[in-house]
Amino acid sequence: MSRMGDIARTGWVRGPLGVAIGLIVVQLAVRGWVAGRGFFYWDDLILAGRAGRFPLFSTNLLLYGHDGHFMPAAFGVAWVITRLGPYVWTGPVISMLVLQLLASMSVLRMLFVLTSSGYGSGDDGKSAGQHVDADGSRGKRTSDVRESSGRSGDASAVIGSGADRLGGVPGEVAESAGAHGGRASNECESSGGSADLAGTAVPRGRQTGDVDESAGAHGGRASNGCESSGGSADLAGVARAGDVDDSGNVAASTNARGGSAGADSGSSGQRIRWVVLIPLVFYLFCPLTLPAFAWWSAALNALPLQIALAWVVADAVLLVRTGRVRYAVSGCVVLVGALLFFEKSVIVPFVAFVAAVLIRYVDGRGRAIRTVARRGAELWIGSAVVVMCWGAIYLTVVHVSAVRSTPAGVRALLHHAISRGVVPALVGGPWGWERWVPSTPWAVPPAWAVAVAWVVVGAVVVYSLRTRRRVWPVWVAVVVYVLAAQLPVALVRGGPNTTDELTQSLRYLADLAVPLTAAGAVLLRARRRADRRELRPPLVVGLVAAFVVSSMWSTITFSRSWSVNPTRVYLTTVKSELAAGGPPLLEQEVPWNVLNPLAYPLNRISVALSPLAPPSMFAHATPRLRMITDDGRIVDAAVWWNRGVRKGPVRGCGYPISGAQPIPIPLDGPMIDNAWTAQINYLASADGRISVALEHGETIVAPVRAGLHTVYVRVIGGGGLLRIGTPTPGLHLCLGAGPVGVASYSR
Repeated sequence: MSRMGDIARTGWVRGPLGVAIGLIVVQLAVRGWVAGRGFFYWDDLILAGRAGRFPLFSTNLLLYGHDGHFMPAAFGVAWVITRLGPYVWTGPVISMLVLQLLASMSVLRMLFVLTSSGYGSGDDGKSAGQHVDADGSRGKRTSDVRESSGRSGDASAVIGSGADRLGGVPGEVAESAGAHGGRASNECESSGGSADLAGTAVPRGRQTGDVDESAGAHGGRASNGCESSGGSADLAGVARAGDVDDSGNVAASTNARGGSAGADSGSSGQRIRWVVLIPLVFYLFCPLTLPAFAWWSAALNALPLQIALAWVVADAVLLVRTGRVRYAVSGCVVLVGALLFFEKSVIVPFVAFVAAVLIRYVDGRGRAIRTVARRGAELWIGSAVVVMCWGAIYLTVVHVSAVRSTPAGVRALLHHAISRGVVPALVGGPWGWERWVPSTPWAVPPAWAVAVAWVVVGAVVVYSLRTRRRVWPVWVAVVVYVLAAQLPVALVRGGPNTTDELTQSLRYLADLAVPLTAAGAVLLRARRRADRRELRPPLVVGLVAAFVVSSMWSTITFSRSWSVNPTRVYLTTVKSELAAGGPPLLEQEVPWNVLNPLAYPLNRISVALSPLAPPSMFAHATPRLRMITDDGRIVDAAVWWNRGVRKGPVRGCGYPISGAQPIPIPLDGPMIDNAWTAQINYLASADGRISVALEHGETIVAPVRAGLHTVYVRVIGGGGLLRIGTPTPGLHLCLGAGPVGVASYSR
């Protein structure tokens, strides 16, 4: 039976899966509201600007190293969206929501895999007779099953301390299928027969699979969870807490043959599936991922990484569990895609390996690292090849920045990231945001709230260690990842001119949400200590609801801050102004609060506004000097007389110019190297072109018309004179007095 068939038959659609899908819809609605209140910001203009200047399959577009990032797929997506609607915010919003949907569904799949040992083992309807041999070799494996022929219809389940003591695998189940053709799977169905599960210890060495099966006297289907039709399933436990279900988590036992399955694995499995919603809610609404989602260019990095983390973690666990090579292929393909969006995706296979090891460890299975390395070899080898090939391209394209941070600076950045960013977000914070336009908002949780958040997080850690077995490595892995994920930012982005609030913007922390969600699922999967009681469901629901309310408040306050964006007015106005046409515009920078001068030369209007106008709209020379104001209007401008050309020596002509050889024209003073505008007042004998340059600078060719006119030329350089020539044959020019300086408009 197909996986969706199993889901429909066991009531997933009506229960947890339906609620999970509903929660994802709510998340998309909330995120859509946040995205709709935003607009293009900073790097978004760089992505759109390059899309307007270069074709899709251009090395200038796809192999461009942007601020240390290699992200050809992000530039490709931006190119398509920009060409469909230049600076129309609807396109980016749709792309962000689609990526968020894929990320949320990938996380949901990951949670199914991590919390259910049966997920993915029987989805093809193939017999579990394809198995792992007792020696652990791959062979004909489709699930971790070892079969042996037997004479009875009884099977033994390994539960409790006796199994631990003898080297057995806690939570493993030895099942028997009848002699009439039993079929092994991850669910045990019996029609007209019975399956008895009695807790016994398993001798050392029998750890090669999740399930030991023996063919017995009756037909049936072996599983981790048992459903009975016309028969019965008996669960008898040796351990103090009784039996465990497929994730080794819930005790349910009965000592009577034919006892009710109401307290059986079907019931306990249903409880496990509802628990999936706890880590899912954390991922869907945690503010950690919010700032990276709301900023389009950041979302094109962060969301594919989140997709890959969740997808490849699930693939790694399924590969180890079933041995199906398709999970290795799937994982490698997704890794390639993620690397084309964000170089940080190199961490994906490492996270997947650790997750697969932790799953086996908390289940009580021995040699977890060796087993995961062997059974997942296809994925690990494939990932290594992918990363090496990608790394060769990355190092060719991107200039790797030197480390500028000091140890004290790194400690400060990590402190701000963890205490004021990560920890408050774990409980729905930071609740408050600060912003100095044009910066992004950064988290400013109150000091008392930070202290409360630390107490809550500490309580969760202590509670999990006291109530769950073998979970301390999970917390070690979480701490290591939180630190390791921030070190590159602290080392490369840090420096003497970097503020500590950089990491409080949270956009560098977005990927933490997926490993933290996976860690939560592993903690819930871990076996409960026999002498500890679980929290009551009403209390759990109340805590989850409180987290959601807290997260919603943080989302609302973030959106209020993020919606303040001067780029909206600027782009909306300049789009209509450029559509009206007119003479070319000289190069100028966009307003500093739209794209900071640190982005030069990408903050020039010929780059940032290229999607809105043809290249001819931006030129080095123009017959009419106009400029774009800070609010996007195009107005007439003038040149300041910082320096200038004085009246020439020839009466009635000033400075006569003819011939291609430039003639030096003295200025009334020297000019420093910079970008200047020269107002050339001339009398030309015919239409043609002239060359203009400062004493030390590049030459600009400008068009002239017959008669008395003015042309404004943007020259770059310095010195005490202009060099002007007439490369057009037969063109004679008389040059009058005029300023050379800064172009400006009346405010």
